[in-house]
Amino acid sequence: MKINRVCRFLISATFAFAAAHSAAADWPTRGVRIVVPFAAGGTTDVAARLLAQKLQEETGQSFIVENRAGASGMVGTEAVARSAADGYTLVMGSSSTFGSVKFLFPKMPYDPVADFAPASLVATSQAFLVVNPRVPVNNIQQLVEYLKKNPGKLNYSSAGNGTYHHMAGAMFASMSGVQMTHVPYQGGGPGLNAVVQGQVDLMVATWSEVGGFINSDKLKVLATIGKERLPSKPDMPSVTDVLPGFEVPLWVGLLAPAKTPAPVVEEISRAVKKALSAESIKKRFIDLGFNPVGSTPAEYSAAIQAGMAKWPEIVRVSGAKVE
Repeated sequence: MKINRVCRFLISATFAFAAAHSAAADWPTRGVRIVVPFAAGGTTDVAARLLAQKLQEETGQSFIVENRAGASGMVGTEAVARSAADGYTLVMGSSSTFGSVKFLFPKMPYDPVADFAPASLVATSQAFLVVNPRVPVNNIQQLVEYLKKNPGKLNYSSAGNGTYHHMAGAMFASMSGVQMTHVPYQGGGPGLNAVVQGQVDLMVATWSEVGGFINSDKLKVLATIGKERLPSKPDMPSVTDVLPGFEVPLWVGLLAPAKTPAPVVEEISRAVKKALSAESIKKRFIDLGFNPVGSTPAEYSAAIQAGMAKWPEIVRVSGAKVE
């Protein structure tokens, strides 16, 4: 009887394995939903829409981007964690929703590691420190000097508590020894719009958010973030010129709910890598300040784990708090 039970288990496991591979081979047979846990117009949203359009062209199935903003990206991200694990509901994750928020919020509605199956790192991105034109500074050094003379006078916006924009702004204030007030929004787009309209003084924003204003009189772009220079503007200074060691990770990637069959996750990864290998989509990503990647699930998982090891120190140095 014990042998019969073992045989039944092996047969069941074989059928389950075969079914998973069959599902992967057919994926996608219907529309796929990509949840962006922030408002439209920000880095995560722009990357998701670019990728969704190409995946739709490649597969012949619809890829719908759904914005579910709230709680620094945790509302939409949790919704995907609780969705059917079949490869048809995905989330465009970021270095904040799968990094910094874990170490800023005492309680999270999802586990960024245990509740998800990473499919592919989609892209890294470039960011900038921008100010409203009425702020009387023209470079980073002048901004630091102005803030030291006027502590707490300026405020900075973000895509929400714990997001990249928040952490970068808080770290800038901490490392330069100045005081600023944080004003969170529900996405990078709304946060930047507040700076353009003069409701907020400054922001660390990505190229996809800033690009349309780079040569306008609606914003002053003071510097890039990190060591990399903008290819189209190689002479633009970096925050690291004034604050050596200033660096905050910025990436986006596609994830599925944790119990999604591994063959399906692999197929999603292959589809993303194929889409990002097309010269047309590469150019569009690069023009918007992204560095398209396309990785295996294992590579993406390793990148998330590596980030998790760095974020506690970044949060500590930044002095960021949840308001």
